[in-house]
Amino acid sequence: MDDNLFPTKIESKSKSVQELVMNNELEPPGNYFYEDGVNGVLDSSLPLLEMPIIDIGRLTSPSTSRVEIEKLHSALISCGCFMSINHGITGVFLDQVRSVTAQFFALSNGREVEVL
Repeated sequence: MDDNLFPTKIESKSKSVQELVMNNELEPPGNYFYEDGVNGVLDSSLPLLEMPIIDIGRLTSPSTSRVEIEKLHSALISCGCFMSINHGITGVFLDQVRSVTAQFFALSNGREVEVL
């Protein structure tokens, strides 16, 4: 009887996030992009969504906060994510976040769980 009917590990053709970070690959591999049917077929029946942009500065103003809150609510319901602008976070801090993130993903999977 064949003991390998259910392999314990499936080899992936794609690199994991950890591998990309450990190799200092800051851009997704080319096969993650679909242009003019290259690398796969896009389902043209699905609408392309633009990334919603939320102006954090407008959330603090009484005259504009209501509209921005509605945009934020809509973004989270429809896309699940958004791009924020005027958030006041410095580029230096964002660089530190990227560095800590790279350090985290460079850990072994078991060590990642311990850190969490």
